[in-house]
Amino acid sequence: MSYTMTCVTLKFNLTHTSMYGQLGLMDSMTHSEMYLFHDTLLVTISVIFLSVVLYYMMVTNTGFQVLNMENMAKLDTASEMIWTIVPLFVLCSLGIPSLALLYKLEYMGTVDLTYKVIGHQWYWSYGHGESSVDSYMVAEPTVGDLRLLDVDNRLSVPYGADIRFIVTSTDVIHAFSLPNFFVKCDAVPGRLNTSYVNSDVPGLAYGQCSEICGVNHSFMPICLEFVNWEGFMESVAGW
Repeated sequence: MSYTMTCVTLKFNLTHTSMYGQLGLMDSMTHSEMYLFHDTLLVTISVIFLSVVLYYMMVTNTGFQVLNMENMAKLDTASEMIWTIVPLFVLCSLGIPSLALLYKLEYMGTVDLTYKVIGHQWYWSYGHGESSVDSYMVAEPTVGDLRLLDVDNRLSVPYGADIRFIVTSTDVIHAFSLPNFFVKCDAVPGRLNTSYVNSDVPGLAYGQCSEICGVNHSFMPICLEFVNWEGFMESVAGW
């Protein structure tokens, strides 16, 4: 019993997924700037919301005459410039990092490995070179498996490497989604879409199809296992 519990603890320590009762974003395996941008955006929106509420309360309060309509008409040009420049500064401070992160997510330059990801009803196929493997959801998970997330064939990829996924589908539209990497790539029949990931740490990353694709849409999970290069070569040799 102690040996089993040790294995389960080790597995969950290397698993990067959301847990019951968790607030906020799940643990990221890359792009830590996304968390900083998320927190900055949340604080900015909160400050703007509170400012609007306080302004409305002061204007509508008859006992508070600092910002009534007569005083508003007497505001000079400097005040008008302030309430024009400040929103412009806020929008630029949010828009420029957003565009930079979007470019970083969509383009990686040179890549180390390329996988072809094919969506089916209702499973995924992964191909590398001349080899390929099908990945189905585990119907009866064992101790330590995550319900509706674990698969029979995990996709093993080396951590620290730049990975490119070429995503398509054979039947209907699916979506290859990996929340740990802020990736959601549509799998469209007859079309090739590209997505990139890079993990700084080993472990498991889970995802699911994020496009309604039929009756078993909820039962086609994605599981990436980031290992060292030796483990990657062994897994590919077993395909």
